[in-house]
Amino acid sequence: MKRRAGESKAPVHPRGHRPVDNGARQSASEPREMEEQHAVTMLETIPDAVMNLDESFRVLYANKEAERALEKKRAAIMGGVLWETVPRTGGGKFEKEVRRSVGQGKSAEFEGPFVREGEHYQFLISPCESGAMVFIREETEKRRLRHALQESEAWKRLIVDSVKEFAIFSMDPTGRITLWNPGAEQMFGYTAKEMLGQRSDIIFVPEDREARMPAKELAEARERKHAKDERWHVRKDGTRFFVSGAVVPLYDGGGKLVGYTKVARDITKQKTAKDQLEEEVGKRTAELQKTVSELEAFSYSISHDLRAPLRSMRSFAQILVRTTRDKLDPKAADYLDRIMAGAERLDRLIQDVLTYSRVGRGNMELEPVELENLVRTIIREHPSLEAAQGRIILKEPLHNVRAHKASLSQCISNLLTNAVKFIPPGRTPRVQVRTEANNSIVRLWVEDNGIGIPEIHRERIFGMFQRTPEAEKYEGTGIGLAIVRRAVEAMGGHAGVESEPGQGSRFWVELPAA
Repeated sequence: MKRRAGESKAPVHPRGHRPVDNGARQSASEPREMEEQHAVTMLETIPDAVMNLDESFRVLYANKEAERALEKKRAAIMGGVLWETVPRTGGGKFEKEVRRSVGQGKSAEFEGPFVREGEHYQFLISPCESGAMVFIREETEKRRLRHALQESEAWKRLIVDSVKEFAIFSMDPTGRITLWNPGAEQMFGYTAKEMLGQRSDIIFVPEDREARMPAKELAEARERKHAKDERWHVRKDGTRFFVSGAVVPLYDGGGKLVGYTKVARDITKQKTAKDQLEEEVGKRTAELQKTVSELEAFSYSISHDLRAPLRSMRSFAQILVRTTRDKLDPKAADYLDRIMAGAERLDRLIQDVLTYSRVGRGNMELEPVELENLVRTIIREHPSLEAAQGRIILKEPLHNVRAHKASLSQCISNLLTNAVKFIPPGRTPRVQVRTEANNSIVRLWVEDNGIGIPEIHRERIFGMFQRTPEAEKYEGTGIGLAIVRRAVEAMGGHAGVESEPGQGSRFWVELPAA
């Protein structure tokens, strides 16, 4: 840009831009210089690293975000060849991609192995007449240009006109359009001639105009220094499309608001895909709920229709044993005993399956539970535990927890029953119940001196119908521990075990403290 006669030489900014001299007299060049200053200011507020390259791919300008991303001062960045300035870019491949983009005159976006503190980055190369603009984005945050560039003749050519992927437009403080780039023309269907001087309201859908969303968006930008939104917009031909956009306010050197710049991107495809996915998920959820309801009905049917014949079988077998045992030979009596035992075991299995299917279904209302009272009640109400009560030791105090009381009672009952059942022949059961409090978590321990569990089986035993080879010698359905884990996890907790074969087991349950 030529210097006018009588114009003092100012310090040169990137690409020949000069700062506004607030003390200088008003002249015809001031609006232009202010626009250039706004463009530089805009680049400094963009949350992505931005660099301007000349024809030899040397860095002419780098914004402050580039300093942070490259971990270098601008003085060390500017003047260097791009692929020598950006660390860890993979050398040849990076250079090849940049040269190809500039050579073809087409923007290119690609990932690079540029890493800073473990974060992966993406590059956007946007060619222009005198070189290229380079944008570096943090992929982990899915950054897109959330801030925009202010109008200026030189920057418009280098940046605004070269970026076709985004609609970029500027507004004065009243919201009237002062810049409308080719990306905006392509996206909204209006030419720059049609839009300059118009209010931005024209691209908002009628319901948003009625709700004064354009003015609210600018107000939010002033208050928060930026405004982001995702909403429907309308093209010149009346068609609607979904846009992700961001607005930033622009200020002059004295802090006076001079306008706004907005960057927008058409994400209709993503929005449509998301809506279709949500619709499909809704359908699948409805189908799943229907299936669950059918399974619930089936479970209740099993509870009534299957258990009733079992009870009849067991009752009639008991009558036969009671009335005719002295008339039966030993083999026949043994058969009847087996029928009764099998019927009883199948009935327990059905009950356990139904219990497992009901655990965690629906919302569990958690409440404070006095653990010590609950454990004593369980021991008192279960005959198999009552017989071993003298050998079940409660190490007081037991800390209170937040839980679903009925579900927690089922869990503790299962753990205590296992603790007194899986004992080697000739060994007296010894069970200790204790708790540990760690901040907001309480861990309940049920420790026994039983047969123990090999390491290979410690996780598997919490599955349905899973038993260790050693446990096969003892009665059981293989569902008790599955019920424990499912119920505890439904209450927001965890369950596990520590054990050594022959040395007993230490089952634990973690729940929120009351």
